[in-house]
Amino acid sequence: MKKLTLLLILPLMTIGNMMAQHITISQNCEVWASFDNGYAYVYLGLPSGLKWATCNVGAANPWDYGDYFAWGETVGYGKSDPSNAHNYAYTGNTSYLKIYYDCATYKWCSGTSRGTLTKYNTKSNYGSVVDNKTTLDLSDDAAAVNMGGSWRMPTYDEQKELKANCYWEWTDNYSGKGVAGYIVYKVKDASDKGKTKDSDNSVTTVGSYSLSDTHIFLPAAGHRYGSGLSDAVGGYYWSSSLDDMYPSNAVCLYFSSYDFDLHLDSNGRDIGQSVRAVFE
Repeated sequence: MKKLTLLLILPLMTIGNMMAQHITISQNCEVWASFDNGYAYVYLGLPSGLKWATCNVGAANPWDYGDYFAWGETVGYGKSDPSNAHNYAYTGNTSYLKIYYDCATYKWCSGTSRGTLTKYNTKSNYGSVVDNKTTLDLSDDAAAVNMGGSWRMPTYDEQKELKANCYWEWTDNYSGKGVAGYIVYKVKDASDKGKTKDSDNSVTTVGSYSLSDTHIFLPAAGHRYGSGLSDAVGGYYWSSSLDDMYPSNAVCLYFSSYDFDLHLDSNGRDIGQSVRAVFE
């Protein structure tokens, strides 16, 4: 098979100028993209005008999984985080590598349970520090810290907007790379908004879409808990929004090849999940 590469054809200007530029992100897939601080994004026609990145944080290509982040942490799996002493203790005081995901190594817990929160807490029974913060500070935002510029993690409402205003199509083999996940298309017709098609083509009928149309791809990268990678048939994408009813959790977009449903739910903050960045 012919090797495919990420081809960027840039005019003579600085990337940070955010001018429209041509980007080939997969075979027979050419879309008009722009850049912020060196990272590509596409405009999906959302009511808010929000732009979504073409790759996960830490990924070099749209089909790469990228890094896994606990919510409110900015260092991914296998990388050193000197700001988190819990990692140092876990490795036997030998390194600050993030290699384990649970409350004992979570930066914003003070103990071994999810009821020992030290930041982003709305209820006293979840920790002695109640600050009523429900959205990540930019200093704790994995997209903002790792990508710079105007990038940040999406809020719950922005993930909900993406779900409601795009056409979602499941694939088991995005662009011939053998990676499963959802292709999220800019709709060609308003009637296609919020519709999904699973691998059996059984959910709904829409107009014709292909990889030559404007889209992003969200890989089913699974999540990290403990020392392992779990559920590689599912995708878990953090928002920057706390679950204020259960502040040991944060809101995420979840999907799986088991049922192909798109869920806006919450998950334990200490779990390592994917991040897809946005900017206005």
